[in-house]
Amino acid sequence: CRGRYGPPTWKKGGVVGADRAADPKAASMPEKHYTAKDIKVLEGLEHVRLRPAMYVGSVARAGLHQLLTILLDNVMDEALEGYGQHLAITLDANGAVLAEDDGRGVPVVRHPESGKTTLELVFTTLAACYCGCEGGAGHRRSLFGVGVSVINALSAWLSVETSREGKLYRMRFERGKAVSELECLGVSKAPGTRIHFLPDRSIFDADAEFDRGRLLHALI
Repeated sequence: CRGRYGPPTWKKGGVVGADRAADPKAASMPEKHYTAKDIKVLEGLEHVRLRPAMYVGSVARAGLHQLLTILLDNVMDEALEGYGQHLAITLDANGAVLAEDDGRGVPVVRHPESGKTTLELVFTTLAACYCGCEGGAGHRRSLFGVGVSVINALSAWLSVETSREGKLYRMRFERGKAVSELECLGVSKAPGTRIHFLPDRSIFDADAEFDRGRLLHALI
């Protein structure tokens, strides 16, 4: 194969290099040293925001719809395990999405390993996943670790309300980070989760919009 700067050159010990001299423009460029300082560790959901297409396929319309697919897969998983049967999605005029389901709700107790509430962990940690199915992934549609945390990371804001064990809880996030504590709003009559989010237009294409016909087809 050919190197970027022309034919490869063989050095003692079998190391293959590229002939920078074959490319006058490259030859005139100063050598750039690659050191430990050039390595950056991205915390939390930073990598999702930096490379969104790795997680939702694109930053065009298809990527927007992948956010809805994640929600749909989560509800399907609940239904396949015998919990919940309904998902209602409302598209707001400003581009925000409201998704409501009647599943079990998101756990809110402190997670034993992270110390965060389980709800915050699920919405802010890429690799946080539900492993309750017998035999591992089993029949689950959703991808372990790539779920609502990706929606949260790619949203300008996201608000989640969940009904769990007779109480209603709420928490709010902005660009993947919690901006409020988990608060109890009072008594709840039925389980379920309500997620309201606005896709971040600094990430998605300005002209990317949801296709209502495609959404309807996915829900039927």
